[in-house]
Amino acid sequence: MKTSTEKIMQSLEKDIDFCKFTLGLSDDDTNEFIHTCYKMGISTEYFADEFCFDLTPDGMIADADDILRLHDPDYLAIRWKLEDDGDS
Repeated sequence: MKTSTEKIMQSLEKDIDFCKFTLGLSDDDTNEFIHTCYKMGISTEYFADEFCFDLTPDGMIADADDILRLHDPDYLAIRWKLEDDGDS
């Protein structure tokens, strides 16, 4: 049975491999990505699969039209306007 330290180290190794070899991140970017995911309590692979996507096959930065084509700004949009119901 693995100790909690062994489990943490195995998870960290898996996350580092994913960041460096799958995502192609630099050492600094890998460190920042892993740190951010750990603060949120999720794995790097889950975060990348659910919230990140590459818009171009050559890895170049996409233009705004490509981003808007794939992202609906109204999806789960929170409207922070409080309305007066007339009772106050």
